[in-house]
Amino acid sequence: MKTKVNDNQSLADIAVQVSGSVESSFDIAVKNNQSVTGILTAGQELDKSGIINNKVVDQLAVQKAIPASASKKVIDVQLTGIGYMTIGQNFTIK
Repeated sequence: MKTKVNDNQSLADIAVQVSGSVESSFDIAVKNNQSVTGILTAGQELDKSGIINNKVVDQLAVQKAIPASASKKVIDVQLTGIGYMTIGQNFTIK
């Protein structure tokens, strides 16, 4: 069986949605020749894994909840501190 990826879903989100456990993300990754940390695209179809926790799967279905924790935003972090300072730019010698 296959499942369709929704916007901002990661492999862990898919695993929780279809099997009730994040542990299935490894199985789903292998079945679909994907990286566990790879970026999925909305509309992509993936082979499912077996259900591990029926309660979680049923609860998500009843609430019509779709886990979506992935973000495609790139965060640019400016590192600071003595190891990242350059003389004349952000490090002053007096």
